[in-house]
Amino acid sequence: MAQVEIRVYRQGPHSPERELVETVISAVESEKRLTAGRARRILDRTLPVFARSFGTIMTRTDEGWESSRTVELSEKCSYHYNWEYAVVVDPTAL
Repeated sequence: MAQVEIRVYRQGPHSPERELVETVISAVESEKRLTAGRARRILDRTLPVFARSFGTIMTRTDEGWESSRTVELSEKCSYHYNWEYAVVVDPTAL
């Protein structure tokens, strides 16, 4: 069975670099090309915290397909948020 890798990064408003928080390997049903729809379904099934009621928005990046969400307010400011990014890595692009 084919697998995809999901990398979860965290970045705050005062840190320019993303920090790798977690790497998850998820089994997929086929070895088809990874599209935005397939990446969204894999992400929603594997990491449901990224699922939204209006749908998960996926953006194409150099690594694969990316989605983001706000996690918490920044400790230094009441209107800046820390973000988490989930990147579904395309196994055929590796």
